[in-house]
Amino acid sequence: MPECLSCAAGSYQTDGGSTGCNACILGSFCPERSAAPSPCKEGTFGNVTGNRAQADCHACPPGHACSVGSSAPTPCMPGNFMPNASAATCVACAPGKYQPSRGETACLPCEPGRFCEVGAAQPALCPAGTYGNATDLTAAEECRNCTAGSACASGSTEPKPCSAGSYAPNARMPECLACDPGKYQDEPQETNCTLCEPGKFCPTGSSSELPCEGGTYSNQSGIGAQEQCNECMAGFSCNPGSIEPKPCSPGSYAPNARMAECEACKAGKYQDEPQETECMICTAGKYCPEGSSSELPCEGGTYSSAIGIGAQEDCNACPQGAACTLNPNPDPRRRTHLHPHPHSPQPSPSSASSPSPQPSPSPSPSPSPSPSP
Repeated sequence: MPECLSCAAGSYQTDGGSTGCNACILGSFCPERSAAPSPCKEGTFGNVTGNRAQADCHACPPGHACSVGSSAPTPCMPGNFMPNASAATCVACAPGKYQPSRGETACLPCEPGRFCEVGAAQPALCPAGTYGNATDLTAAEECRNCTAGSACASGSTEPKPCSAGSYAPNARMPECLACDPGKYQDEPQETNCTLCEPGKFCPTGSSSELPCEGGTYSNQSGIGAQEQCNECMAGFSCNPGSIEPKPCSPGSYAPNARMAECEACKAGKYQDEPQETECMICTAGKYCPEGSSSELPCEGGTYSSAIGIGAQEDCNACPQGAACTLNPNPDPRRRTHLHPHPHSPQPSPSSASSPSPQPSPSPSPSPSPSPSP
């Protein structure tokens, strides 16, 4: 019988009694007379059939790993890397670094506001209430606590000072708190809010006090809305920000509630009392300029029988032949200047200018004649 033939290099045959050999499979090599394929060693791969020797296997490229018998390089997974060729396995990223991609040869430094544990494919955010201002943080415990008066959302790189109208009373606050109604804060980075003063109100999140509107007031501190300001009463005025109603002074009045300012009495009227809701009409013989707190008498030599006049110029000149003098005891219900009654007798010009005649002295009685001796 003829002798059996040896399988040539690059082929193999595991079965006896065969009439041929098989080509060496991927990821292996077959020397001459191989009964089975020999796997490419770790760090190499064989991507073709019929390899004859280990030298026919290729070196695994950087960023990849090749285990024994590999037919192709395996890219390093995210969180891993391989800087060298001919590697059997990839290496996990060290703490403080990460790698989000496949097949990479190095890891990236962890970014501020984040930390990276061993083998990290993505950085993890510093927890809310903390911040990280350095690279290469390896754990959440390395993130720093946010200080009172500031807030730190997840992934913060530095504390964020609370803005005016808000506050952070404690450390490790994830966000600042808005000032409650009735309080305000006009400075940043504060740990509390200030009570709103009387005459003012403070809605939620106020950075300043708002005055009660004109016509209203408040004598309480810590109110949170305009609706909590009190209505000013008639006879009083309330400027914006008033703590209490202000009585109208004489010469002015407030006819309605919610008045910001008292109104001056109009010309022809006066008011001699405070806290009034109307003015009184000026009586005859007197005049009242705008804002009068009392009636003024028409000057001597003038008079007025009309009511409600507003100036001395509105008083009339006294008629010729009549006298108009100030009433020494003025009665506000009566005319205070005198003028002639229409039926009173008038003195004649002569009688007014000539002195009255003096009576002649009576003649002395004649002495009685003496008796004759």
